[in-house]
Amino acid sequence: MLALGLLALLVLMAVCCFVPGFVLVRKLRWTPGEKICGSIAASLVILYLAVFLIYLLWAPMWMYWVLSAAIALCGIFVWRDLWNLMRPAGVRRLLAGFGFLFLWAFSLLLFVRTYSGGGWGGDWIEHFHRSLFFLHHLPLETTFVDLYALPARPPMMNLLAAFFLAQAGDRFENFCVVFLVLNLLLYFPCALMLSAFARRGSRAMPILVGLLACSPMVMQNATYTWTKSLCSFYVVLAIWFYLAGLRKNDSVRIVAAFVSLAAGMLVHFAAGPYLVFITGHLLVTSFRKRWRAVLIAGTCATLLLGTWLAWSIENYGLRATFGSNTSVTTSQQLGGSNARKILLNVRDTIVPHPLRELKVYRDQRQAGYVRDYFFLMYQTNLIVAMGIAGGVVVAFLFFRVVVRGREVFWLIFVPFAIAVGIAVVGERDPAGSAHLTLQPLVLLGLTFLAARFFTLRPLVRWIVVCGCIADLALGVFLQHDLEHYENDACSDDFQVSVRRSGLGLSVFTDTDIAPAATSNWQLKRYGFAAKTLAPAFSSLPLSPQAHAEVMHRLEVQARVLRDDDLRWWGGWWKRHGDRLTFLGDHIGCHVWFLYVFDLVLLAALLSVIRRQPAEVSTQPQSDRRSRRRSKRRRR
Repeated sequence: MLALGLLALLVLMAVCCFVPGFVLVRKLRWTPGEKICGSIAASLVILYLAVFLIYLLWAPMWMYWVLSAAIALCGIFVWRDLWNLMRPAGVRRLLAGFGFLFLWAFSLLLFVRTYSGGGWGGDWIEHFHRSLFFLHHLPLETTFVDLYALPARPPMMNLLAAFFLAQAGDRFENFCVVFLVLNLLLYFPCALMLSAFARRGSRAMPILVGLLACSPMVMQNATYTWTKSLCSFYVVLAIWFYLAGLRKNDSVRIVAAFVSLAAGMLVHFAAGPYLVFITGHLLVTSFRKRWRAVLIAGTCATLLLGTWLAWSIENYGLRATFGSNTSVTTSQQLGGSNARKILLNVRDTIVPHPLRELKVYRDQRQAGYVRDYFFLMYQTNLIVAMGIAGGVVVAFLFFRVVVRGREVFWLIFVPFAIAVGIAVVGERDPAGSAHLTLQPLVLLGLTFLAARFFTLRPLVRWIVVCGCIADLALGVFLQHDLEHYENDACSDDFQVSVRRSGLGLSVFTDTDIAPAATSNWQLKRYGFAAKTLAPAFSSLPLSPQAHAEVMHRLEVQARVLRDDDLRWWGGWWKRHGDRLTFLGDHIGCHVWFLYVFDLVLLAALLSVIRRQPAEVSTQPQSDRRSRRRSKRRRR
């Protein structure tokens, strides 16, 4: 039943994440790739607006089904245009690449039973709680992970999840699949950007698929249920539309770029630095020439952002709306040391931690230490996030192509995005801050490497391939293998014990990897105290009076948790047995077939890459067109 439910959920997502936007963009003079990306981006915006309206009106749950039925009817209405869009071979290759990435990432998701890695924890359940907030109309005073108010995070991706959970069921397994699909959408604008970096760059699409599949940052952000990857989808798509709009003098594309950036802000505030740069660049370079497009783009972006800001200000006030996110709260705590914090974060984001001093948690098994050692590079360092070897090659290509070619836009854009993207980070992170705001740059770097891959010398290509193998082993497979930790018939990876201490009795949960795994494992069990600790206390040699007192305290705590569940979670934990169930929990401890499946997928991808022609021009599309214009003028 679970498999059939997930299949129905995927069909629902395929229809609802494409058809509404396709109705709007199908008649535009865009390329097929632009129509696909534009349809997805517009569909998600339409769904966000519709679901937010359903939430505001307190409409019954069946309204979600009515909305899906209306979208299906629209699909029937435009089926001929949809068929014509899917006919070109390039479109089919584009969709096949996404299909590969989904199967690959879904197999990795089946490993996950407890999140771990570095100090990551809490975000995954926070976004699930936020989605339930909109689905079940939880109280406005609800706090998430006992820390954040609702305005601390923008709501778009949580509203989208609420839409699908309302029809597929609010199980955590469904939530993971919804976020997995939304997080993988970043592939589509990256495929578009291939032709911006090299002539016939679309031929390098299998290379791009391989680089994304081997990227620890991309795969971890796809299987971890948070919102940064969908934000990167909108940012990269906005950059493509903006550059294409300038090149073709097309106001529609420029407006689409700003709407995409506004949607990215509604997904995650990390889109802010890119919105600031694109706005400044347009005002400085072509405001007089395109002032109408500037006004229309600004109006559309403001109205879209205003849908959330107006409601948040009305219900939470200005201070909570603009001052509750971590960039503001953490910076206020640092006081006058913000400048030093920014400089240190810039250093740590660019320089990998093996070249400087960073304490990696050592009190764990060797595999856990190795995982965390590389995790704190792949996820937080800008260069290594593009691959152990790939990041160095991207830096070399950037100097050779962009710096020597004096491509002004990229020469300004990249340093600005790095500096401002790190400056807006509130906390001081000694490991680096690339995972917070610089993911779009990482994606652009991987796309740049894919587009220029066939222009590299054979030795350099082999270095990149060997680096991808290392990334796959140390950053993808090792990471998800350790996220398979759980207590089952095969092993007890988490040991719960009650020990005497100076304050009486204390509860300890031990595992042989970093403490973040223990925290995330406990978050899976809402009734942790009542159901898990009671047997442990019962095994202690206590007097009858002491035993009765301990059990009474556990019962009181269980009642408090039950009341909190009914008030702040809408009774979700009670309906689901006081436990979050991951997809990996259904697989169990035997996952050898997942490795076999992944190796088969890799073999299939390699066979496609070997058949690819190696003739890819080093000139991007914009350079080719400028040369053609200059030849015409000479004639």
